[in-house]
Amino acid sequence: MERRVAIDLGSGLAKIGFAGNPTPDCIIPSLVATPVREHRSASGGDYYIGKYAMKLRLFDAGYSVRPVVRDGRVESLSDLVLFVDACCKEYLKMDPMDCHFFFALPAMSSPIDRSQFMRSLMVSLSPLSITIVDQSVAALFASAGPNCSPGRLTGTIVDIGENLTKIMCLVDGYLVCSSVKEEAIGGAQISEMIQRHLEAREEFKPLSSLRRRDREKAIASAVQKIKHGSCYLAASPVDEALRLDEDPKLAKRKLRSEAYGWEYSVCYERFIAPEILFEP
Repeated sequence: MERRVAIDLGSGLAKIGFAGNPTPDCIIPSLVATPVREHRSASGGDYYIGKYAMKLRLFDAGYSVRPVVRDGRVESLSDLVLFVDACCKEYLKMDPMDCHFFFALPAMSSPIDRSQFMRSLMVSLSPLSITIVDQSVAALFASAGPNCSPGRLTGTIVDIGENLTKIMCLVDGYLVCSSVKEEAIGGAQISEMIQRHLEAREEFKPLSSLRRRDREKAIASAVQKIKHGSCYLAASPVDEALRLDEDPKLAKRKLRSEAYGWEYSVCYERFIAPEILFEP
């Protein structure tokens, strides 16, 4: 059965799903892991993507783990083909030959890169069709809705990725390439700031007895939990800090890592860490 598959490739996460669904069917790290040893070949199916690739980065030195997109650009076409093929077969349970693909790619991908991107997928996976659009254009169209007027396709898109933030201007649905600005700040820098705040309060001290890999995994999990579940933007960081100082119960929240039986607190980093995007 023919299906239309939408894939949004980001530097940190890839959003994948069937066209028409209100939310992605899956959101996974945009990582590919292939064997390092010569007698093991990725072409034979010995490769992993997403969360499995992230686990191999921590626990198996026999695999090379690489991002599909780095700093807004596709790193390797061969890794991209492996990633798309595995997305269809493992997550969507579809044969790529039965799919119409819709790709949202970073704005800084050149026309030559896109041509090679399309050629590699057509030759390797033989899909029914491939459509490529800028992530910024796709975002503006999605926000405008199906019955949008031309005036609603003009605007500014701020795309905050894992390691890069891009500011792009669109006029009547077309990207103004000369207006694209980049800043090497993103989600990874927010994670680093949260971790520094936790380290300063010695929140990781109960983990000292764990093995290094387990400790790193617990810390990474805690930082991600805070970033995705507790962070917010304050109208004024100074006023927000004063407000929390008046009520200690508001200032400090307790979270728990069930896997390691570890309890840690979340304080001012909830609203201080996101400020790095506005005061780089």
